Amino acid sequence: MSPSSIYTTSVCGTGLADTAGVTTITTVSWATAATGNWSAGTNWSTGTVPATGFDALIPATGTYTVTYDQTSPSVNSLTLSSANTVFKFSRNGNATLTVQNTLSLAAGTFSNSSSAAASTNVLSAGSFAESGGIVTWQTGLFAIAGTVDVAGGTFQTLGNAGPNAPNVTAGALSVSGTGQFNMVNGTVTVAGLAQFNATPTQLITGLLTAGTIVVGATDTLDLNAASDTLAAGAGGLSVLGTLAGIGTIAGAISGTGTLKA
Repeated sequence: MSPSSIYTTSVCGTGLADTAGVTTITTVSWATAATGNWSAGTNWSTGTVPATGFDALIPATGTYTVTYDQTSPSVNSLTLSSANTVFKFSRNGNATLTVQNTLSLAAGTFSNSSSAAASTNVLSAGSFAESGGIVTWQTGLFAIAGTVDVAGGTFQTLGNAGPNAPNVTAGALSVSGTGQFNMVNGTVTVAGLAQFNATPTQLITGLLTAGTIVVGATDTLDLNAASDTLAAGAGGLSVLGTLAGIGTIAGAISGTGTLKA
């Protein structure tokens, strides 16, 4: 089949399936710099909504909003790279997006700001890589099996306290370079290492728990209020930079850094 040939796909209940003599499309891009819903095939370059096995790209330059309005689709990867674009979950509070491999944010905004009384919005991914842009996760579950890697831009939990507070889980957390990780209420649970080695101050308002926590020499971790908690597991808390604030610290503390109220 030549590069100029028309590609087609067949869609079944479990995603996309090859048929004899047909090449399955694996990459699909947001078609134009126009606001629209994820679920509309006409918004995508192939005319087909991304499904299992697809690499979904949102690269079009411009100011527009992509609203994720489906309940349970799965894609191979998702990449956002347009500076003035907002990717947001619908406000009905029951959307689930599964990214089998990496969710990448290079620019723009990735937002979950559901106003539902009991939001069940869920983002599930193999890993998360942020080199720019901003994440505002207000309510529901942001679940990453591997590493949340914030090397640039800002990742923030931004919501109310209580049962609908934002909940982030990860295998590991790495904040480096110009990356900023701000918790404004909610819970962050890291199974392994949470390492802060960036230049901006990191704000912790809520509960951050990790197997091991390291505050690097260039970084400051600020426990904003007395009710905020930084809890280290068996690996303890190593402070090489600055640990500030008036919150609670749980776990063994070591290092040559600075502790200040």
